[in-house]
Amino acid sequence: TISAAASPHFTDLDGYFWAVPAIEYLYGAGVVCGTSAGIYSPAAPISRGSFMLMVCRAFNFSAASGTGFADVPADSIYADAVNTAQALGIAQGNGSYFYPASPMTREQSATFLLRRRLDHLRRNPL
Repeated sequence: TISAAASPHFTDLDGYFWAVPAIEYLYGAGVVCGTSAGIYSPAAPISRGSFMLMVCRAFNFSAASGTGFADVPADSIYADAVNTAQALGIAQGNGSYFYPASPMTREQSATFLLRRRLDHLRRNPL
């Protein structure tokens, strides 16, 4: 059981006691890793690229790479995840742009997650 009092991996979660168990679970599963050594940055916005990386890690996505987006550097930490999500139809972007450094909105995150669910239903009909 993970204590809600403190995180053994991140030093900046004071005031976020309610989130510590979830953050620690996702850290242990390799979905999140923080923003630097020992820092999670709980109040910082999540970029579109980072969110897509977390989604791909959480759902263990693997797919042939999409065609890519002009604004996603091939050497970025989230490039493979964005390209995989594009190949799965989850990340569609705006033309040839994904805007990976832009902050993720609630609407965008809901849309990406719904596309993931629809993709799953297409592949696994009830």
